[in-house]
Amino acid sequence: MLHCSCKSALMHILEKAGGPNTNTQEITAGFKAAHRDVRHLRSTQEEADMKIILHALDASAQGATQLSIYSPDTDVLGLALQQYPDLCSNSCFVTGTGISRRVINLNSIAETLGPTKTAALPAFHALIRADVTGSFSGKEKATCWDEFDNASTPILQALANLGCGEQPDDGTRSGVEQLVCRMYQPKTDIKTVKALRWSLFKKNQTEFERLPPTQAALHQAILRAHYQLLVWNNDHVANPVLPSPEGYGWQDEDGSGYQS
Repeated sequence: MLHCSCKSALMHILEKAGGPNTNTQEITAGFKAAHRDVRHLRSTQEEADMKIILHALDASAQGATQLSIYSPDTDVLGLALQQYPDLCSNSCFVTGTGISRRVINLNSIAETLGPTKTAALPAFHALIRADVTGSFSGKEKATCWDEFDNASTPILQALANLGCGEQPDDGTRSGVEQLVCRMYQPKTDIKTVKALRWSLFKKNQTEFERLPPTQAALHQAILRAHYQLLVWNNDHVANPVLPSPEGYGWQDEDGSGYQS
């Protein structure tokens, strides 16, 4: 179907194509808007990432059979995978341009990861290197991914619990801490960063600045990741009600914005 403006232009072209005519002609046309009411998508979400997912979910709910999500941002890929059960089955993530353009089938990744790991993926990303939560010193994403990929079910469930409830509970914090320990010493049975820092320091196995974070620093990192998940877990809500970032590893010291 031609767009209304194109159809109007075509009407004028056809009218002129007939040549001059001494007879008076009156040509009328009526158009009916084909778009639907999308006022429910008016959103107070601050991040474009969430609005992309909100629209993708709405398109799927309206019966879309094929969906392509375009973004250069890993955050969006993680959120799309988390929401994949509610997206149309033929959904893909498109990133890059030109010869670097990649089309990533969401179903393939979701099936490979499985539901437990897929549910934990956004929390893993928020913890290790989201845009606003920071990262762990000396730890590359590939190293962190290996530990996530081999993580036990309790650790994955702890990650998936970030963003659930007002504050992370003891089990969630403990599970996340175990993952961080393994990021710094793969396959370790040590479960607290305090014990791991002391173990590595005694053995002179790493430089001081490359030690795991202190217990206090990790607590703040977990709080920041928890808050980020509070935001991300509302990606399906147009106008979410969220708490202040203060108390979640952030402080607004001079009114100019929140700092960690």
